[in-house]
Amino acid sequence: MERKWLEELGLNAEVVDKIIAKHASSTQNLNSKIQTLETTVADYDEKVITINDLEKQLKKANSAAAEKDVWEKKYKAEAEAHNQTISDFEAKESLAEKRNAVKKLLLDNGVKEDILDDFMLSAINYDGVTVKDGVVEKSDDFVTAQKERYGKYFGSVETTGVNVSNPPANVGGEINPWAKDTFNLTEQGRILKSEPEKAKAFAIAAGVTI
Repeated sequence: MERKWLEELGLNAEVVDKIIAKHASSTQNLNSKIQTLETTVADYDEKVITINDLEKQLKKANSAAAEKDVWEKKYKAEAEAHNQTISDFEAKESLAEKRNAVKKLLLDNGVKEDILDDFMLSAINYDGVTVKDGVVEKSDDFVTAQKERYGKYFGSVETTGVNVSNPPANVGGEINPWAKDTFNLTEQGRILKSEPEKAKAFAIAAGVTI
């Protein structure tokens, strides 16, 4: 507000001074309020930007957490499937080993191979069977239990004396279970387990490889 304009209105100098002073004070207060408002708006804008950044970071963190959860579940499922595959394979290997050992044992005790292959090997419960070095442990008890169930399939095991025209390949005066005329799988398994060096000697004497 200009002094000259007020004076032209016919106002005296004292009144003009008061009006100008009042106007200056009002203008200063208004400018102060405007500055305060501008500062408040700037602070608000800064806070809005900060909040938006925080929201973006939170969404990103949530997305990463969700992705991590997905991968953890996928890894867990694949690990369980892998372990199950290994377990299934080991179970099949164990069953195959037991079946082979049982078959050898029962063949040696007079059960015909076709009977074993057709049904007997599939009907036997292998849960209590333990095998070591290819031989059924506690074989006598096992054979006795199978005879109680399938006695009619156990034939007599034919034993013959030594053919003096073609004597067995004995070692040190002992019967050689690898020799043709005295071939015995159960005895082979026993000797392989307890006396491996003797087993090699027997095999060499019989002309076979183990």
